[in-house]
Amino acid sequence: MNAPRFIDICLTIMFVILAIVAIWQVQEFPFEDQLYPYTGSGIIIFFISIYTLRLIKESRSWNSDEKNREHALSLQELSSLFPIAGAIALLVIGVFLLGHLITVPLFIFFYMLSRGEKWWVGLIGAALLFAFIWGLLINVMELAMPRALIEDWFDL
Repeated sequence: MNAPRFIDICLTIMFVILAIVAIWQVQEFPFEDQLYPYTGSGIIIFFISIYTLRLIKESRSWNSDEKNREHALSLQELSSLFPIAGAIALLVIGVFLLGHLITVPLFIFFYMLSRGEKWWVGLIGAALLFAFIWGLLINVMELAMPRALIEDWFDL
């Protein structure tokens, strides 16, 4: 298995877990507030099912010895995945601690900086994402965002 395929499988597993957690977290919400997480989770599960079926079909068509040696995941490729896994873990922890409104734009800002963009381009991207979350999702669609832990700690 090569590194991109390994990343695909890890992200697939992560999105399945995310969809299940989203459905589990909104069980006690009113019906209207459950629609968005259910719809998003349903779309995620649908496309992941298609991707999984494709993976199964491809894995059956591989020649077991020769092709698998070509796709072996090297230690160097595996170690290049740690920064990606760390960034995703920081994103998840940040959402729980600080909430979506702060963490997601910060994540986008630092991601854009890490990809070589100028700081002002990252700032514009983060500001646009903040405006999208606050303006459309929270104010227009009135989505119930989960409370951040920091709000509970400081009674905000």
